[in-house]
Amino acid sequence: LEKMNRLSHPDLPFTIEVLIYFENAYVSRDPIKNMRYTFPKITQGIGGSLYITPLPVVTQQDLVNMPAAIIECFDGEKSLGTWLVSATLGAPQHVSIGGKNLEISLRYFRYYTDYFITLNDFKFDRYIGTSIPKNYSSLVHLSNASNNEEREVLIYMNNPLRYEGKTYYQASFGKDETLSVLQVVENPGWLFPYLSCILISFGLLWHFLLSLKRFTKRKK
Repeated sequence: LEKMNRLSHPDLPFTIEVLIYFENAYVSRDPIKNMRYTFPKITQGIGGSLYITPLPVVTQQDLVNMPAAIIECFDGEKSLGTWLVSATLGAPQHVSIGGKNLEISLRYFRYYTDYFITLNDFKFDRYIGTSIPKNYSSLVHLSNASNNEEREVLIYMNNPLRYEGKTYYQASFGKDETLSVLQVVENPGWLFPYLSCILISFGLLWHFLLSLKRFTKRKK
């Protein structure tokens, strides 16, 4: 998005011009004190009542950048207005053109798999008489039509689901305890630690056999 000034697609009846792009930004309804930023005027959607504050790009594993952009849509050379799109905004906004009402939003890139994971049940256990978490787990149904696989898997702390190169950890849950949050990790180098252990074990065994051989010779 940031590298392309004009965006177009054969299936879209309009083009999009990126006026300004933020790799990380805070979007809120309340104005920020001493804010000295000047941005293009937003004429459409919810962005007209919101305030944007650019933030430094974060690289920590437990932090997430929230990208945002101010865009302008065109029907040919006719401007349809300007919108604020952000990963912070949950609901999509709308663009009306040619009698069609289209949705527009900025979201993270999605990765699709050949299998489905459905949450069947979530449990949050606490220590008796306290609110201290003891364990929380997700009972999920794994469905893969490519190999006719249908099975249930229990994911809980320190017991993730490993499937097709991805690992699903029990990370968190929703406030009403009906929503479960799984963290997905894909590590293409997962085999290297095991190979390292095998090589180290082989080296120790080889060293032991050499020492045993020298000891046997001295004894003779």
